[in-house]
Amino acid sequence: MTTDPRTLIDDPNLSREYKEQLLQALAASREGDDASWQPYFDEYGLDKRNRTPSADQRYAALLEHGSDAQTANASRNTLGEHLRPNGLNVPDDMLDLGARGLEFFELFHPAARKLGFESRELTDNYARFDAERGMRLNILARDVDTLGHSLDTARTELVENERCVAAVRTGWSGVAAAAAIDAADRQNV
Repeated sequence: MTTDPRTLIDDPNLSREYKEQLLQALAASREGDDASWQPYFDEYGLDKRNRTPSADQRYAALLEHGSDAQTANASRNTLGEHLRPNGLNVPDDMLDLGARGLEFFELFHPAARKLGFESRELTDNYARFDAERGMRLNILARDVDTLGHSLDTARTELVENERCVAAVRTGWSGVAAAAAIDAADRQNV
């Protein structure tokens, strides 16, 4: 945890409101040492009356919160650097990044089984997690496109067949017409 408020004040990811709270707590925790906090107050346009009384613990908590926020942001940036340019389309890369979730789940799985919330073995969850390994999303995308075109073609054929059945019903009667209509209805179904 950083104890230097400057690193938190300069962090663009922390809100101004948070930084003002930090400065107020800093001033209260360093009573009598105006030189350590007055430059920050001047920079933020805060008045000495904005100080909160006796906030040593609050200051420590705010420093910890700010350090946690910085660490979380650094972790997010590191995660982005680990992804290859096409990493979101490579299931193995994404599964490897998500493996931390399984490690976290391991902590709760035994308790969940004892309480009756979970009936599967932990190894079953690993198997389900890894089921997508080796999947090629580009091939899957081509299959989706092919199915989409097939569906469009089928819809067009269905509309045409329904039009033909309607024409047969209005313009043709008899046993042959009934057989043709029946055959066309079965095909449409």
